[in-house]
Amino acid sequence: MGSCCSEPAPGEDRFKTHRPPASNSDMLEALQPSTPPGLASHKKSKQLRGFVFVLHPAHGFLLLQAIKDKQMQAQIPGGRVDPEELVSLTPDRAAMVAAARELFEETGMDYRGERMMALHPLGQLRPHRYYFRLTLPEEQPELPTPGGKGSKLMSANTGECFQLCLSKEHVGFIFEKDPLTAADDIKHHSGGHNSAALRQMVAKRSP
Repeated sequence: MGSCCSEPAPGEDRFKTHRPPASNSDMLEALQPSTPPGLASHKKSKQLRGFVFVLHPAHGFLLLQAIKDKQMQAQIPGGRVDPEELVSLTPDRAAMVAAARELFEETGMDYRGERMMALHPLGQLRPHRYYFRLTLPEEQPELPTPGGKGSKLMSANTGECFQLCLSKEHVGFIFEKDPLTAADDIKHHSGGHNSAALRQMVAKRSP
């Protein structure tokens, strides 16, 4: 009985896969640039942010002070991810870069570049928000440098021997040893998400 499959010609690779010729639409699709990592899920969102819980072993949590709606508001360093930071980075990595950048701009503490590894990732504790923990050394190793125009060198309002170069949007800073009190202090920052994230972090660390 004859076979329905023709035998390969002499010299022809019988394992060669034969594909139909590509259509014009297939070729055009292949020429389109691939979507960079992290951009697909957030390209339509401008809400991605990175924040840092800065913890001093002796003084406690660092809280920045700003005037919002004529009232004093406590905040943590951090803010929005820039669009260009998402072009070639995954969302968590872009959030880390943004957190380090915002930390520098708001406090003068420079943990960008190679020093960024000091930011311990806590994950996406809240929607579109990634959090990091930075544990400072006991003694301030170096004076902070101005992170932007209008930065001013200030000491802690709670009396600790510690100085920061605050951005023009901040009027001071304090330290709070009790994490739950710190969480209550920042309840108005970023729609309450940062307060909830700090409580979540404390709950995870509790036995």
